[in-house]
Amino acid sequence: MSSSKPNRDLEQQARLLLNEMIDNGDKVSPYALAKRLGTSNANLYKNYPKLVGDIKIVKERQRLALKEKEDDQLIARQKSRIDTLESKLDISEVTSSKELSYVMMAAFMETYRAYDDLLKTNQSLKSIIEHRTSERIDAETGEVIIGTWPEN
Repeated sequence: MSSSKPNRDLEQQARLLLNEMIDNGDKVSPYALAKRLGTSNANLYKNYPKLVGDIKIVKERQRLALKEKEDDQLIARQKSRIDTLESKLDISEVTSSKELSYVMMAAFMETYRAYDDLLKTNQSLKSIIEHRTSERIDAETGEVIIGTWPEN
């Protein structure tokens, strides 16, 4: 199916296959799509630059979705740790206000450490997105403000 000129049928087939890959949860890349189409990677880049751009957007979305899933798992683990610490924090066992202060300070430090880790990750992701795409991200909400999206 390899060709050197743009072929409307190949592009339609590629878009259908791209949607199928997305629906199946397959890892999306220009190379993976070209391989499934039976054409070359160079042919996609040369003759279908908009398609390649759409593939890259989908690929970035997949990466961000995976990162969000990992962040959610981290938050769940941190919440579990906090719950464990809270259950260990039984005021009746604390013999002095100084000891209570130490226990509470340790719990706060653990919470802020988790918050700092998530904040750094969020800032890194924002920086990556701003440098790789035309999208702009709201610093407070993480919402995409401007960007082009592939047609579904």
